[in-house]
Formats: sequence, C-alpha cells, structure tokens
Amino acid sequence: VALGFTQKLLDLYPDNTLFIAKHLETLVIAKRNWETKSYFEKLLSANQHDHFSVFIGQIHKGIYEEKMNKNYQEAQKWYLKSVESAKKYGARGHEFLVYSYSGLERTHKLLGNKDLAKKYHKQAKDIAQYDYMLEK
Repeated sequence: VALGFTQKLLDLYPDNTLFIAKHLETLVIAKRNWETKSYFEKLLSANQHDHFSVFIGQIHKGIYEEKMNKNYQEAQKWYLKSVESAKKYGARGHEFLVYSYSGLERTHKLLGNKDLAKKYHKQAKDIAQYDYMLEK
C-alpha cells in the first residue's frame, strides 16, 4: 500500500528529493532493493548541485552494495560517505542516517568486526525515531 502512495508522489513530483527518499525507504522495507538503482543513481548524479540528493543517494548506494552485491566493504565506503555528508544537516539528517549506521553495524558484523558493529548499533539506536528503522 505504501509503495502505491510513494509512487503516486513521484509521478506528480519526479524531482522532489524528499519524495524519492521516502520511495527508496519504502522499497527497502518491502525488500525490493533491485528497484532502487535508477533512483539512487539519479540522486548521486546531482553531484555539487544538490548536497541533500547526494546524501540520500550515498545511503542507498550503500544499501544496494550490501544487499544486492554482497560487497560489504564497498557498502561501508558509501555508508561512511553518507555519515560525512549528514554532518551539515544535524538532527534533521538522523531520519535517514539511521540506515547508514544500521548498515555499518550489519556489514561489520558480517565481516567479524564485533566491536565496530556494537559501536554502530549504539549510534543507530541513539538516533532512530522508530524501532522499525533498526530491524535487520
């Protein structure tokens, strides 16, 4: 149901980064990661023109590398880029940044880095607005 709503918003406002971000989030929750690529590539191509678009694109590039390509080190690279990009948004970026911290937790756990996984879990938990954001 949520995908229908986010898709309608994108149909009406195809260049609205916030709507794209919500659609990407909904696709990830629905475990339809293969459908995210064209969206995050578009956001990443915004480059210097729209820093918020790049921030959202970095998060979803990380998720894609982790979930679709199983390339955990590449995913970590993108998650860390998004953490750096988020600094300019302060608490307003937390809604999205929780996905980067959760991704860093998962990938470090998979690579056997338990201490780093715990660190990133705590960071994700500290900023998560809702429990569903922390689900694996």
